[in-house]
Amino acid sequence: MSTNFFEKCSPSKNSKPQTYLLKDIMKKIKALVLFLTVVTLISCTSLDEKVKEYRGISEEIATIYDEISSGIKSKDVGVTQITELKLKLDSFDPEVSNKYMKEEEIKLEIERESIRLQEKSRLDSIQKAKTAHEEALKAKEEVAEMIRLEEEADRIAYMEELKEKGVFLVEFDGETYEINQKDWDDWKISQNYNSAEDLKKTEQMVRAMGHQKAQGLANSMYRTLSNGIAREGITFKAIQGIQVYNVITQGNSQFN
Repeated sequence: MSTNFFEKCSPSKNSKPQTYLLKDIMKKIKALVLFLTVVTLISCTSLDEKVKEYRGISEEIATIYDEISSGIKSKDVGVTQITELKLKLDSFDPEVSNKYMKEEEIKLEIERESIRLQEKSRLDSIQKAKTAHEEALKAKEEVAEMIRLEEEADRIAYMEELKEKGVFLVEFDGETYEINQKDWDDWKISQNYNSAEDLKKTEQMVRAMGHQKAQGLANSMYRTLSNGIAREGITFKAIQGIQVYNVITQGNSQFN
């Protein structure tokens, strides 16, 4: 009774052979996986080599076409060579030609994308340059406008200052003269000179004379005024002449 109990609890006689059998199976599985991996790698390498050969033949055909077009090779010879090469291409397995076509398609897509990106880069550069130029012009215009406004403000302030002093400006031949308004008005009264009425008559006279005669009169007055001011300075008679000269040359007396 006790002997049977120990026999049941003792290790099986077949347990050791079963362990060896399991290890043997695992070794065979690993060997099979390794074998399949090697076969796959060899197959891929072999396919790549065949695609490379296929591509070389295709490029050779393209070269022959170019030589025929440029006259380097006769048409008859070229046709014979191309026919032989195309027969070689036909001898390849479909998977070779399919892989070649797929690779060429991908290359074409890459080339197209490269061209697109280059064109985009070119257009972006043009746009950036255009934008920079426009911004520079805008900044220049803004600066010019600021200067103009400052100058206009200075001019208005200056004119207000002259007005407060009872003075106005007379310009002739690049020179500017400050004239006392009251003295000028007093001189006009003493000379019985109605500037508005006389200048209106001058305008009518200029229109009647025509451009050529008016230009001749303006040139004569310019010489007379220049010589007179050089000798005597800016006199009220000279100021009267400047008014007439302005009407002839500019259509406006510029001051009263």
